[in-house]
Amino acid sequence: TLTTICSAILPAGTLRPYSRLTSNVFRTGDTTATTKNLRNVVGGSQLGLSTATSNPYGTHRVSLTVDDAGKSYSTASYDQAFSGTLPIGNLDSNVEQPFSLQGSISAAAGFLTLISAFLEVEY
Repeated sequence: TLTTICSAILPAGTLRPYSRLTSNVFRTGDTTATTKNLRNVVGGSQLGLSTATSNPYGTHRVSLTVDDAGKSYSTASYDQAFSGTLPIGNLDSNVEQPFSLQGSISAAAGFLTLISAFLEVEY
């Protein structure tokens, strides 16, 4: 089950064609084998899975851009790993869009913590 850790509303018009939305997160958690997942959710779509187990310390970054036809392209990366996929979806930047960071853990004894989280928009 995903739990919302933090959220914001992106006002209509925040994303323009070829602008970029990027979240940067420093994450940590317990050092057991418990799986600790972190995802960005934009407009209801899950983007950028970052998974940690016994080495939970690191950064998580997701970038999303929207072209002039309303297609969204996103990629995620974290320490010592690159994305092998390029999720493509539709995102109407003319209406407000919810944004959130959501996490899950595979066992009740585990935990996931965000030390810092930033959301940037570049034009």
